[in-house]
Amino acid sequence: MVTDSRGAPCPLRRVGIAVSLAFALWTNTSAAEEASLGAREHFARGVELMRSGEFDRAAEEFEGAYQVSPHYSVLYNLGQAYAAIGKPVEAARAFSRYLELGASAVGPARRAEVEDSIRRLNQRITRVLLNIEPRGADVFLDGRALDPTSLSAPIQLTTGTHHLQVTHTGYMPAVQPFEAPLGRTESVSVKLAPIAPVAAAVGQLSLTCAVPATSVWLDQNALPLPRSEPLLVTGGRHTVDWNREGYVAKRATVDVVPLQLTHIDCGLVPLATLSRDRATDLSVVVSEPKARIAIDGTRIPAATRIPIGPHVIEVQRQGFENWNATIVARPGQQTVNADLKPTVEHLQDEREAARSRRTWAYASGGVGAGVLGAGIVVYLLNGQSFRHWSTDRDAFNADLEAQHWSPTLAQRSNDLQSRAASIRTHDDIALGLSAVGSALITYAIVTLLDAKH
Repeated sequence: MVTDSRGAPCPLRRVGIAVSLAFALWTNTSAAEEASLGAREHFARGVELMRSGEFDRAAEEFEGAYQVSPHYSVLYNLGQAYAAIGKPVEAARAFSRYLELGASAVGPARRAEVEDSIRRLNQRITRVLLNIEPRGADVFLDGRALDPTSLSAPIQLTTGTHHLQVTHTGYMPAVQPFEAPLGRTESVSVKLAPIAPVAAAVGQLSLTCAVPATSVWLDQNALPLPRSEPLLVTGGRHTVDWNREGYVAKRATVDVVPLQLTHIDCGLVPLATLSRDRATDLSVVVSEPKARIAIDGTRIPAATRIPIGPHVIEVQRQGFENWNATIVARPGQQTVNADLKPTVEHLQDEREAARSRRTWAYASGGVGAGVLGAGIVVYLLNGQSFRHWSTDRDAFNADLEAQHWSPTLAQRSNDLQSRAASIRTHDDIALGLSAVGSALITYAIVTLLDAKH
């Protein structure tokens, strides 16, 4: 408070208020607090991996936490992780289980949020009815064994391409890719052909390699790659050789079992040391932070050294469409720009968040204007009191100088001191109201500007 040379309160001065905003990441630790130490460790690692954008590994940690201590709240985080890595079926299943087990413990706001997430996930899920002959065959969908009892009804799948593998003793195994469209139940039929006696010693060998332009030899015979269909080979031991410039050559021995499908992947790794004429210093510049970058199916940092030749780069980020491109790496330095496009769901979330921020901004601005107006009113009324106090003070001082002593002189002095204290109090109230009002208005302006971006 500023006073004049006689101790009187001076008029209020305007004060600038700086407002800083902080944002906090939400984490759910209720399950970790109730679970065992092992579950807490899994859960904590899952949360950290979610923060760093490693959603696939986060899902594994949340699965581990739930297996050790199956508390319903872990399923919320598990559903978020599955949704981030493009597994809507698993995400919807985890969210639905979360609402079922949580029951009344899930608050109305959280329940509405999860139900909205499930509705969005269902827009990416379709249903497929599998018709398999003969009955009793072993069925694998995208490498995962299916329970025979689940084949009697349509199964839920993510829209897109899937691979079906069917085997049965006495029949030729089959591998069949199919598309799962959105909006209707697709029917996929696989009928195995009985094995002729002369083919009884033949098996299938599936060779895969994520590294482009890799040369492969089967029993020293060159084979074309890539190939989508398995090879028909005689049962027994075979040798497979993989090779590409800049990678460690690999030789594998595989035992092919007649009438069965055997799979082997190249698993090539770059040489530990690559000379400049055999390598490219690659930099991947992504338009969005915390994206997951992979080259030839293996995660890499944003800047790394890779062998020369063709490569497939994939970039994933929650809320954005997957980005991929095939490049030909040449000696020296090379930069690849990945411009991620937001998904429809992400754009909708951003619009809803901006609308919510604008609502809060208008409300804060209205309250701030009211509080600031109240401060101004208090200041103006206090100014009137100050002017009356100044007049009475001057009259009191004049009586003292003229030595006009009277019995009321002491009472007048006490009254002036009491009024001066009241004026200072109201001055402080006006200052406080103005500061709060200015802060709310500043917050509203900053929030409105941010909501426009």
